[in-house]
Amino acid sequence: MEELVVNSMKTTIPSRKIVPSRFHAIQLAFCNFLHYII
Repeated sequence: MEELVVNSMKTTIPSRKIVPSRFHAIQLAFCNFLHYII
């Protein structure tokens, strides 16, 4: 589960310029939500 969060974070960082900031904020919040559950 933690690896999934780390991988999603790694893929989010490089695609930050391509993906809209709104989507990045949602994905970041989702990662924080998963980390909170763990």
